[in-house]
Amino acid sequence: MPRAAASRIAGAALVASCLALPAIGARLPSGELRAKPVAIPAAREILAERVPASSPAFRERDWERELAASNAAPPRQRIRALLDAAENGYDLESDAGRPRAAEIRRIAATLPGNDPLRGRAFLLRIAMDGLPVDEERRGLRKLLEALRDAPPEAAALRGRLALALAPLLPQSAERLRTLFIARDSLRGGTPGRNVELAEAWSMLASELAIRDARAAEAEWKALVAWHRAAPSTDGVSRMIAEAAESGYMRFLMRRGRFDAAESLARPSVDRAMAEAVRGDETGLRRVLAKVQGLFWIAIARRDATHAGRWLDAWADAASASADLDPQLALARLTLADLAGDAQGVSKARAWLSTLVATTVLCESGAIARADHPGAAQARKLVERYGICRG
Repeated sequence: MPRAAASRIAGAALVASCLALPAIGARLPSGELRAKPVAIPAAREILAERVPASSPAFRERDWERELAASNAAPPRQRIRALLDAAENGYDLESDAGRPRAAEIRRIAATLPGNDPLRGRAFLLRIAMDGLPVDEERRGLRKLLEALRDAPPEAAALRGRLALALAPLLPQSAERLRTLFIARDSLRGGTPGRNVELAEAWSMLASELAIRDARAAEAEWKALVAWHRAAPSTDGVSRMIAEAAESGYMRFLMRRGRFDAAESLARPSVDRAMAEAVRGDETGLRRVLAKVQGLFWIAIARRDATHAGRWLDAWADAASASADLDPQLALARLTLADLAGDAQGVSKARAWLSTLVATTVLCESGAIARADHPGAAQARKLVERYGICRG
């Protein structure tokens, strides 16, 4: 199965805005600035970049042999085996896999509406087939309602269904209720650290921010505390924890609480910068969103010295992609203008004019939607220097 499909099947969705500069986000129906949800690779695929292929964690299972053993099994046992394989990397879009994908759909259609296996099969279907939004929303609502009184062992599935449904809903009481279902079901139904729970919790906090800032902050604090209560050296867990802190940081920044945002970000950023001095930039890349936030806070304070420090860290974290990043170029333009550096302004303008990505940045409307502390100043510079006029 292609990686994109495998990612969605795993349900390992993480708000992209937790990992990137707010200026590149898109405004969802909730009204909160956040990037369009994208499925991040399943844990297996993320860890594959960090763990040797020879590790026992990545020994391939012989799915063909395992599935052949269940060929004659009763329907529920058979579909469970097929779903287990699909959710753990078996390629249903291969020549051998396509008939088994059809078998899943055929068996699922015979199951009662409140059978958790039917819910799992539907999540698989929307990941693979790309259903129309109305059909996907209708199917998720129906399954979520059917599983209202499902046994405790189905709680995690109910949470996954709610998490898939929430982004398809407009800002409404139903959307908020669905996010509470997602968060509570995943928290109660899945032990340990969980990508889907972190996604649901972040979405819930962002949605609440529109209605009740105090309640939203309580959720952000609880999510950050949840991560900190079980610190881990695992790369995926660290990434998720950083995403939560970055989300809370942006919540504070949007409300002008720069001191609180800086206090939240500085410990991990300072550690990452110290590690980078010793030659390890892994942590600095992980805290890039915080570094970007600190830069824009310094710009809002008109503190060119600290802004320069954070800009250098931003460039170091971006590494090889730094020269292709229009956001970084725009940040350099903003700092040069603040410092009265005419040569720096000219250089940043020339840089922006050569980047293909600048056109994408302008046409996406991201600059107009940006709400970080330096957004207003950046928009003035874009207008003054005709950055988006072609």
